[in-house]
Amino acid sequence: MVAGGGAGGLNAVRIADRLRCPNVIVPPVAAAISAAGGLLAPLLADFEETFPVTLTGLSDVATMPILARLREKAGEFFQQVGTTGRVEFSCEARYASQAWEIDVPLPASQLSKLESAVLRKSFDEAHNNAFGIFDPQREIQFLTWRIRAVAEAIAPIVSDWKTVDGRAAPASADNWAERRAYFGSSWCKVEAMPAEAVDRSFVTGPIIVESDVTTVVVSPGDRICRRDDGSLIIQPRSCVDEDLSAPSHRIASLEEANG
Repeated sequence: MVAGGGAGGLNAVRIADRLRCPNVIVPPVAAAISAAGGLLAPLLADFEETFPVTLTGLSDVATMPILARLREKAGEFFQQVGTTGRVEFSCEARYASQAWEIDVPLPASQLSKLESAVLRKSFDEAHNNAFGIFDPQREIQFLTWRIRAVAEAIAPIVSDWKTVDGRAAPASADNWAERRAYFGSSWCKVEAMPAEAVDRSFVTGPIIVESDVTTVVVSPGDRICRRDDGSLIIQPRSCVDEDLSAPSHRIASLEEANG
């Protein structure tokens, strides 16, 4: 399970615990995971032209200029976004007199010249995938020709947790704060550890992991570690094997602390 949203670190582990999900991943971009997805996703644009024609009436004279214009629009899109990419051709087609169309992927490498056999094969495969049947003898009508331009994603590098103002995390546990937390039926004092200070090896809660963008609560019995890419991995207590002995973090009840 991947935790997202500013409160993801508070809620995801308990949900995973109930679902018996063995691992929860809290990426450094968890608090803004939707925005991060938008940055990481490839840019794309669709261009299309409508030109109804049957398979038997298909001719390069009429259709090749359409494909050329679509390629030109895709090239202009790549220039606008400042990168290269790939193109994917498709068309909307149906059997003659059929009530609905289907999207038919077309092999871009074979579209230098429109060949009836290639279009027939592509349509038959798409129709069979959609409805489990196709008729190799029936006339096909092509309606809309489409190209999708997919630009190469320029992904930002998210390597680890960082503070907003560039401050280094306290290296020593002696400099970490403590928080008053309620687990089970009693109040406890729990270490509040900076996210970038979480160990690469699993440690057992209770721990509170803090960053500038989210807070992760590791309940007693849960385990947490940090991967090389900065993501926090949490294993709910219900999924932790009893024979695994991760070092336990300090916990003291208020009664003991005040005693």
